[in-house]
Amino acid sequence: MPILPTALVTLAAALLLGQGPTLPADEPGPQRIRALIVDQEANGLPNQPTEDPVRQRIVIAEDRLLLENPQSGVVYLLRLDQDPVSLVEISHDKKLYREGRELDRIQHERSVSETQTLERLRDAPALERSAVMNRLFLRPGLEREVTVQHFEEEREILGRKAHRVEVRENGRVIVDAWIAAEDTGIPFFEFYRRVGAFSEEVIAKLRELKGLPLEAKFTVVTSVLPHEIHVRALEIIEDNVQRRLFEIPPGAEKIEESPFAQCPICGSDVEREAPPAGQSIRRDGTTVYFDRRECKEEYNHREHPERFPRPKSPPEGSEKKTPGKKTKEKGDR
Repeated sequence: MPILPTALVTLAAALLLGQGPTLPADEPGPQRIRALIVDQEANGLPNQPTEDPVRQRIVIAEDRLLLENPQSGVVYLLRLDQDPVSLVEISHDKKLYREGRELDRIQHERSVSETQTLERLRDAPALERSAVMNRLFLRPGLEREVTVQHFEEEREILGRKAHRVEVRENGRVIVDAWIAAEDTGIPFFEFYRRVGAFSEEVIAKLRELKGLPLEAKFTVVTSVLPHEIHVRALEIIEDNVQRRLFEIPPGAEKIEESPFAQCPICGSDVEREAPPAGQSIRRDGTTVYFDRRECKEEYNHREHPERFPRPKSPPEGSEKKTPGKKTKEKGDR
């Protein structure tokens, strides 16, 4: 969930490129680090897509990656040199930060949702079951077959030779990218793994891809609806940046989430770590938690009526309860 409302990230170029005179390329100095800086155009991030492309900046140095995303008003900081690996979200004014969401939460929710779908199809007629599974790219037992195809065709993008690679999961195109043989020092797709964009089966194949995607289309499969992220590099430069760029700003306040959330349908308090009826991630990246299965079905219908038909009966209390308040149960005083 974004820690601030959507706003443009306004980190000054001086912060990214370092303040004061730039040191020679072969002498980064103890307070500086050599970095690859990529300005790119993308329609958001996984689970936070936008209708129109927004400009993003990625700074990659050794085993560290920083991404500023105007859509969410948040700077993402990935540190692979730490144990455990850390993903931190920092507000654009550098006053607030929080540790990133659980690394596997999005894909875990997807697996739970797909398992439930397979269970519902178990007693369906064979032809209907097969048709639904093919439409949703599902396999028995949640098996995921991942294939990688390297095309011979090449293109020159931003003065670099790039070749096309396509990754499919159960036949669905997950990654279609033009990749340049650029030594980034960090697996570029690692960031997308950390924000839950791909399954572990896909990640295992992506780890074998070396280089920097200059143009790419990602299909993010979630527990609700899959969506595409289109990325296009606009400019790539190398420069020395301040090492502190990859640190949590001094004085920044850490945000802790409440262990409870409110069901968006009935308003009951729900434990985040063990929601009785699961959870869903909205397009803006926020997570909602459900008290009952009927609540989740009603929510899915409201959000995606074209895909989820209205439940036969609305969840008990959905019209009576106000979010944030609990109705009295029988026997309460």
